[in-house]
Amino acid sequence: MESRKVFITSLVSKMYDKYDFLRKESLDALINKALITYQNCDLSNEEIEDRLFQEIIIKKKEFDFRYDPLNVKNNHELVYKKLKEIVSLLNKNKIDYQLCGALAGYVKYNIESTRVHNDIDFNINEKDIDRFKQICISLGYKYEDNRLNPKRVLKNGIPTGEHEIIARDTNSNLDIGVFLFERLPDHSIINKFYFTDEQGNSCIKEVFYSPELAKEIFSRESVIFQGDNIIITPPEYVYSLKEYTLNEKDLYDIDFLKDKIDKTKYKRIKKKFGLGKIVRIIHVNKNESNNIYNPFNDSYKEDSICEMTAPGIISSTKRETFDDEGYTNSLIIILLTMVCLGFLIMSIIITRTLG
Repeated sequence: MESRKVFITSLVSKMYDKYDFLRKESLDALINKALITYQNCDLSNEEIEDRLFQEIIIKKKEFDFRYDPLNVKNNHELVYKKLKEIVSLLNKNKIDYQLCGALAGYVKYNIESTRVHNDIDFNINEKDIDRFKQICISLGYKYEDNRLNPKRVLKNGIPTGEHEIIARDTNSNLDIGVFLFERLPDHSIINKFYFTDEQGNSCIKEVFYSPELAKEIFSRESVIFQGDNIIITPPEYVYSLKEYTLNEKDLYDIDFLKDKIDKTKYKRIKKKFGLGKIVRIIHVNKNESNNIYNPFNDSYKEDSICEMTAPGIISSTKRETFDDEGYTNSLIIILLTMVCLGFLIMSIIITRTLG
C-alpha cells in the first residue's frame, strides 16, 4: 500500500512538472485526488499511469475551453441574460435568496471574469422552494429535486457531488444550482446539505450559524445589476471558502478577489467561524406523503453533533464558548426544566412514602 502511494505521488509530481496548465492548481490537491481514486484500486501501476494520462488530456481540453476568449464572451452573454431573468422574478416574488459563488464578486465589482461559468448558484430559503420551482419552470428550465434521493455523497465530512436541487437550461449547458438554508427566529441560520451515506441512507448535514455569524454572511447585501437590486453573498465569505479548495478555477477566482475584498470583514468572518458554527448530521426518515418541504415529518434520528471549522480558522474547544446565545439559552432552559422535573418527582415519591 505504501509503495502504491509513493508511485502515485511520484507520477503526479512528474506530470505536474511537465504540463504547464496543471500548475494552475495545487500539486497537493492533485496528488490527493489521485490517491483517493487509485490508491486502493485493483489496477496495475501501468493502468493507473494510462488513466492519469487520459485524465490530463480531458483536463487540458476543459482548460482550453474555459479560457478561450470567444467561449468566455458567449458564456458571459448567456450567464448575465439568465441571471437578469431569474433575479427579476426572485425579487418580484419576494423570494429569500442570495446569489453565491464567485459570480457574486464579479457582479459586485462590475468586472467580467475571463473564464467560462458552468452554472449560476443561489442560496434559497427552503420555505420558498416551491415558489422558486415555479419560477424555474416558467423560464423553461428542467427542475430536479433530489432531496429525498440525493446524489451527493460524504467525502472527508463534506457533501460532494451535484446539487440536490438543480434547474437545467434545456437550450444550453448552463445550470441553476441551489444551496438550501433556513432562518430561525433568533436570527441564526441553518445551511442544509442533503447527501447519501455509505449505507445508502438519505441524510442531511445541518450547519448552524450563530446570529452574529449569520449577520455577516446572510445580511441581504445588495448591489445594482442591470437595473435590478440583486442580493449577494459577501465576496469576503466566498473568498474564505475558496482559499481552501485549491482547484484551478477557485484559485483563479481568489486571485481576482484578493485585492478587492474588505480585509477587515474577511478577518472578522474567519474569526467568527471558529466561534459560531455547529454541525450535525441527521438520518432522514421518508414519510408516506413524500412531503419534500419537510422530509423529516418531525421525526429523525440524530447521529452526531460536533464542532467543525474550515482549515486555518480559529476553533473553539468547548461548546459553551460558541458565540451563539440562542442555542446556549435553549440548553440552559432544557437543563432547568429537567432539574425542576426531578424535584417534582422526588416530592411525589416523598409524599407517597410519608402518606
